[in-house]
Amino acid sequence: AVVSTQSTGSNQWMVVLMITDETLPTSVRTTGAAIGSIVSRVGAFIAPFLVHHAQSISFFLLYGLYIGLSLLGAALFWTIPETKNKDLRETITQEEKDSEKL
Repeated sequence: AVVSTQSTGSNQWMVVLMITDETLPTSVRTTGAAIGSIVSRVGAFIAPFLVHHAQSISFFLLYGLYIGLSLLGAALFWTIPETKNKDLRETITQEEKDSEKL
């Protein structure tokens, strides 16, 4: 169970890094990765407290929370733009010009 949990967490972190590398301009890429790291650490800190309180209220609330957050993550994942065969942006100005074309 421990190995499975660690490998899943490692894979999730690789997805966060891949998304920031592919979608953010070079000038803010490190900041995006840092924000992703901060959010994941805050989530890792808060999760045990949420599980404990949700479990004490209702078994169904706990699994409803898991399912709801998983569906939210899946929905947000589908909003990430496709970057296949596209040039990566170097600056925020290039990103703004490309978004104006849409």
